[in-house]
Amino acid sequence: MSYRNARTLTTRTHPLIRHELDKQLTVMVLVEIFVYVCTYLPYSITSGFLQLNTNRDPVVLAQLNLINAITLTINILTNGSSFYTYICVSRRFRRQ
Repeated sequence: MSYRNARTLTTRTHPLIRHELDKQLTVMVLVEIFVYVCTYLPYSITSGFLQLNTNRDPVVLAQLNLINAITLTINILTNGSSFYTYICVSRRFRRQ
């Protein structure tokens, strides 16, 4: 009888664990989307503005190129953000 009770207890806790893991995964995906939007959008805007700019002033072009280089660097650093997002969001990983 206790064996049967122990089995039913473990089968009841699995959906709770699964629900918690699904919640962590959802938060991780939403954080990743937010990070990508926040980093790719400025680069896209500055790149597009640089392409559409008809101003031939060298100082303005140098400033735009600097802004474009900074946003490109931030954009490249985003590739490692999924690892840091996983560390920050996943409680299970932090406990180990």
